[in-house]
Amino acid sequence: MFFNLFLEKYYFYNTYNTYFSEMKIYFDFFGKNKARKRLKNLKFLEFLDYFWKTYTKKFKIQQISSLLFLKKLIKS
Repeated sequence: MFFNLFLEKYYFYNTYNTYFSEMKIYFDFFGKNKARKRLKNLKFLEFLDYFWKTYTKKFKIQQISSLLFLKKLIKS
């Protein structure tokens, strides 16, 4: 039980970091519209909602601010 929970947290933490790094590069290089299109292609919205509900309380302020940046990017 504990090991499965650990794997799940580890998987989502790494997935989140990978997506955020990729989105930051897209945002800086291509601009907001292409970054938003890339997010939709990756079906990132569902992942972000799930991540937001499940994992934000357990992360540091820097990671939460990164997540808020992505939510703002999607909605704008």
